Amino acid sequence: MFWLASVLSLGATALARTVLILGALPVAAIGVWRLATPLGSPRVRIVALLVAVANPLTYDAIATGRWSSLVVLAVMPWVMVHIARGARLEPFGSRRSRWFHIVSAGVLVAVATLWLPAAPVLVAVVVVALVVGGLLVGSLRGTGGLLGVGAGAVVVAVVLCAPWLAGIATGSTDAAGWSVWLGSSLGGGMAPTGGEILRFQTGPVGSSALGWALVVTATPALLFGRRWRLVWAARAWTVVLVGWAAVAAAGQGWLGPIVPVPDLLLAPSVAALALAAGAGMAAFERDLSGYRFGWRQVASFVATVAVVVALLPVLGSAFGGRWDLPQRDFDDKLAFMTEERNAEPFRVLWVSEADLLPLAGWPLDAPSLGTPPLDTLSLGSGGASSDTPLLVWGTTDNGLPGPDNLFTVAPLSGTRQLAEALTLAASGDTDRLGSLLGPMGIRYVVVPQRLAPGSPDPSTS
Repeated sequence: MFWLASVLSLGATALARTVLILGALPVAAIGVWRLATPLGSPRVRIVALLVAVANPLTYDAIATGRWSSLVVLAVMPWVMVHIARGARLEPFGSRRSRWFHIVSAGVLVAVATLWLPAAPVLVAVVVVALVVGGLLVGSLRGTGGLLGVGAGAVVVAVVLCAPWLAGIATGSTDAAGWSVWLGSSLGGGMAPTGGEILRFQTGPVGSSALGWALVVTATPALLFGRRWRLVWAARAWTVVLVGWAAVAAAGQGWLGPIVPVPDLLLAPSVAALALAAGAGMAAFERDLSGYRFGWRQVASFVATVAVVVALLPVLGSAFGGRWDLPQRDFDDKLAFMTEERNAEPFRVLWVSEADLLPLAGWPLDAPSLGTPPLDTLSLGSGGASSDTPLLVWGTTDNGLPGPDNLFTVAPLSGTRQLAEALTLAASGDTDRLGSLLGPMGIRYVVVPQRLAPGSPDPSTS
């Protein structure tokens, strides 16, 4: 995809990168609009769109450089559209055959699988959550259709990506193996707080208390919705609750070695919350008139105001045009490596916390590296706890990371010696780290201490 974007931009790689990153926003927005279209009037679609746009998860993924999360966020609304239409669930209908929607959803899931190999599993969980949500409000209609279309889409995606999935299937179930399946990055075990999870805050955007308004906007259909409005609100909220629970469980270590970044687990919840908000506006138009004036009307008014309030934190971050994206990157600080590409080939060793490493890497079992913020790390067996960031290392060839460094494979025996050398140095068993790394082609060792260079002062060593 990066290669194709570069070709289409006539070699303007910086422009291609910007388009790919920011392009996730309109793709996701159009998908949410399509998802909410069958629910009712243009007001329904506008409310759903505003809730999706106001969700800070997308902007936090941009600010923290999580490309796989952006891909899932962009694809998921379209997947839900085809699953709902293929299952022929009220009010969703389609003039096309069910197989068309199965194949379309499968192709979309396959696209997400290229960046998140576990995407078929994520979609399967979403489908099950939709079924359970309907059952919770006593709706059995469409259960078989949902399961059938969802399973068909997953099968299509797996078949299309079979060579890719087979190539990365290392057979490992440790943290290193899971990092490949979970979108090229380990989550570091650093879970958001309960409030941050509920506000969908996984980065610098959304820290304001106004972020709580986002949840309020999606509640009216549960309070006074009837028929399919209530059913779809229950289905959507079940997806949201499953996402919240998964992030909390991963942060507490209840998923064992599985430590995904929170964005990936919450990505389906963005479209689901927008769907619940759209169902709420549809309930306001169709169901609220059946009740006497009281708390339901007040709740509807509060939810309407909350839509506007929820937009304020995002608008504040958008004024500068960057959504808190760092103004500098490693290309600036480490440009001298690019200038050396025509010289003798070399390798670069990167070591840092999992959330700071600009490439996919392997866990490092090392007690300390003596460099803040890494000097307080204490790891055992490559594991992580909720208060101990995971230390990760990786290598690049001839300079800075590229698209080929988004995923890892099982390290070869020679590559494993790099980790052994780092462990020896961290434990104080050797003071000749350079002589250990040199024979393996390592010319530079980079230790990022922040997500990106934020000032003229050196941020790497």
